[in-house]
Amino acid sequence: MAARWRAWAGSIALLTSVAVSACAPMPQDCAGFVARPLPEFMFGSAATDINGDAMAEAARIGYRWIRVPIRWNQLQPTVPVRPTLTRAELAARPELVDEFAASADWSVPDAALRRAAGLGLKVVGFVGASSPPTLDGQPLDPARLGPEQYLAGQELAARAIVRRYGRSRVGGPAEVPTIEVWQTENELNIAPAASLIGWRTPAGFEGFTSSPWADFGFLTTLLRSLRTAVRAEDPQAVTVVNVNTDMAAAFNTTFGRPDWPDVVGQWRTLADVIAIDTYPNYYLSAPVDGAVVGADVATTRARACPGQQVMVMETGYPNGPTTRGFDAARQAQFLEAAWTSSDAAGVAGFMPFAITSGDPSGPVFDAADQVRLDRFGAALRDGDLGTLADLFLNDNEWITQRMPGQTGAVEGFWGVVGPNGVPLPGLDVVRRIGAETAGR
Repeated sequence: MAARWRAWAGSIALLTSVAVSACAPMPQDCAGFVARPLPEFMFGSAATDINGDAMAEAARIGYRWIRVPIRWNQLQPTVPVRPTLTRAELAARPELVDEFAASADWSVPDAALRRAAGLGLKVVGFVGASSPPTLDGQPLDPARLGPEQYLAGQELAARAIVRRYGRSRVGGPAEVPTIEVWQTENELNIAPAASLIGWRTPAGFEGFTSSPWADFGFLTTLLRSLRTAVRAEDPQAVTVVNVNTDMAAAFNTTFGRPDWPDVVGQWRTLADVIAIDTYPNYYLSAPVDGAVVGADVATTRARACPGQQVMVMETGYPNGPTTRGFDAARQAQFLEAAWTSSDAAGVAGFMPFAITSGDPSGPVFDAADQVRLDRFGAALRDGDLGTLADLFLNDNEWITQRMPGQTGAVEGFWGVVGPNGVPLPGLDVVRRIGAETAGR
């Protein structure tokens, strides 16, 4: 889930036409809310494209935890007719959970969890990510299926998943590890932007402005519904919600949506643990901003309920492409600063995103590309809508044709182990973090 909003600027000139004024929402009252703590300091990798080789490398690195997504469309890729289930019907007919579980295809998550168990890795289960089945080849997103039916479908799938793999497990293979920590959804606070660029459907301008993903109330209800599902099947489970902290405030407040610290205040009672995902150097190789991670931890702790734990679910600095100024030494510098600042801020878990990396020498960017990328990255960092609009209007071919691939080139370089298993300097930092946090 490290990828950022590569096509954001491509639509910014249009989006300014729907800008509205915003005010910060009131935070949820913490009175009577008791947050459960993590079972231990959570040190691991949040990579979600876990295969056998990557999982084995995670264990060799010394990670203790990995995150495994278990998606609705893994269990039920397609449906023959449009579901009509509501949450009220699900509450009245709990046998529907067993019926869903009996018809689901559990082969993918069973295999992933068996691998984790064999390697001694503990698992953060990941439920509710935008991953509905398809009908007639099209995903049943909340606009097509209907918000209520989407909520009920995700709640049904989540209940079946936790029933199979949670501590009160029913029907799961005995050899797979029991999951006691569950992440609900993923970076839901940036769902409108993710919809805008096609990572959620409906995609594009409709997704950003008028779909359920654009409705903060729907997003809040989805989180509440997933927490309800997890707790219904495992009352002692620990739930985690992760908030993305990278988007500049202007990208939210300009369109009447809360900035991420206000989101923490709104959602703090919908999970036991608040996690942040932060990549301050996604677009710019310098300055190396690892200390931003700790600052975001401190901000999150200030907005969380008293005593509620805060962890870093995703972070990282790419070791390539070197043609853009990213390199392995800077990656190690970032990880050191990110960890030191987060630890000082009282973080309860630290999970760098990826495990392995590709050849950092490519792709190659010419000087003009680099100037544009630096300008684009600075505008995103600073929330400079005017510069983004100028790039869209006056450099449209680069924005629409070349920029998405160039900014996304960092995606293959988050790991601390290079090609052919070659250790990178960041590996020493990561292993030291593991040693420092063992037993916490």
